[in-house]
Amino acid sequence: MAITPILTINQLDQGVRLTQMNVRVIHKWTRPDIKDKTKTDAIELLLVDTENNIVQATIRRQLISFFASKMVVGKTYNIRNLTVGNNTGLDRATPNPCRIRFEFSSKVQETSDTSIPVHGYWFAKFEDIINGIIPTTHYIVELPVMIFEQPNPNQSKIIMMQCVETKKFEGQWRIQTTYNASAFQINPDIPEAGFYYTHAKIVDLDCTAGWYYDSCKLCWAKITKNDKGRWKCTRDGCDGNSSGLATRVPRFQVKFLVSDLMDDEAEFVIFDSQITQFIKHTAAELLAKLEKDGDQDSIPRELEAFIDKWSFVFKIEIHNKYNVCNRSHSYTVLLVRVGRTPSKK
Repeated sequence: MAITPILTINQLDQGVRLTQMNVRVIHKWTRPDIKDKTKTDAIELLLVDTENNIVQATIRRQLISFFASKMVVGKTYNIRNLTVGNNTGLDRATPNPCRIRFEFSSKVQETSDTSIPVHGYWFAKFEDIINGIIPTTHYIVELPVMIFEQPNPNQSKIIMMQCVETKKFEGQWRIQTTYNASAFQINPDIPEAGFYYTHAKIVDLDCTAGWYYDSCKLCWAKITKNDKGRWKCTRDGCDGNSSGLATRVPRFQVKFLVSDLMDDEAEFVIFDSQITQFIKHTAAELLAKLEKDGDQDSIPRELEAFIDKWSFVFKIEIHNKYNVCNRSHSYTVLLVRVGRTPSKK
């Protein structure tokens, strides 16, 4: 007896029957009848597989009583005998060209597959929305939004909107909710809620607090001098802390002023490894050079070369205490990649 292969979402092909697939339900909503909004025309689902790919699935009106209650958000299933068609229409909720549809012969079996992502989110970017890059033919599946302007800063929230759509109104692109499909999560417990990518250009340096920090050679944590003038690591558990004999290594800690495509500005703090990948010198080497020239209080020219020369894609971390509650606009950079080639300036 032949073994039926388990397909992934990327292996789906329009016009064929889906033999079987392992998925998790990550979103579910009702699609009302066009002529009578009080009646349900179909149940729509978003499913994610082990490879974190997403597909929309439709349970039409005649099959709701058979399958709607069996497909629960958050649970995993092995599904069989579904048809694969084109993903078209105003209710299109993913950019996937395929959509799967339940049939009378379809089979659903609940599983406990921990290899399937719990959320399976993919996120839209604000610059893509305001520049009209997001297609109006389908919903934005996820969009994280941070709200700062509240009477009590401790009540500031990160809101994730699901299945919203883009509309152009009075010359500007906006987002709006959709009938039944849109959902909101406040301070979602997912890693992505604390990390964002932005495309920006470095416009200035702020070295009032210096451009490097004295670090422990063993663990890279900050070191300070004790009463005897010896370097001591500030991290508990490090040998440089318990012995009070840490070895000093200067490392980059540079505060840059950046400006994005909308000319909004913020302060990004970039640390050692993300800077050395571009200038090919360590902070210790640049400091030694300045000390040799008797100019140790100056800013290295290699750092000033970043200003107005490149644009970068920054991955930044949002700290709940500092950035959300205290509304600080100074962010820690976790990853830097060149966004475009150097300008002629």
